Amino acid sequence: MPSAIAVHLGTVGRRGGAPCTDWGRIFEIDAAAIMDWQTLHGPSLPAATIRLPEVLGEGPRLLTRIRVYDGIALLDYESSLNLPLHLPGKPQLPGGATLACSYQLGPAPGLAWEVV
Repeated sequence: MPSAIAVHLGTVGRRGGAPCTDWGRIFEIDAAAIMDWQTLHGPSLPAATIRLPEVLGEGPRLLTRIRVYDGIALLDYESSLNLPLHLPGKPQLPGGATLACSYQLGPAPGLAWEVV
């Protein structure tokens, strides 16, 4: 079991094998976050609000980083779990937009976002 799983927003590297550009962490699951969520009531878990850069390149992607144990981590492209993914619905977002994110619970769990 990993010690933490974090989802960031960014874009893929410009050339094959180039590192992804990270615009910020949206959401992280670790022991401390799970303890904090014990007091929450409602249909969602809190996540970050991120302002997109003016130039988006190939568009926003979800970047998953997994901290396994004691400094061992899986980063972009290091496993099938760490492949950059399009935002749900593959939206065409304008540069400079601000996204408010949350993690929806219930029968159809997943990341939700809206332009604010």
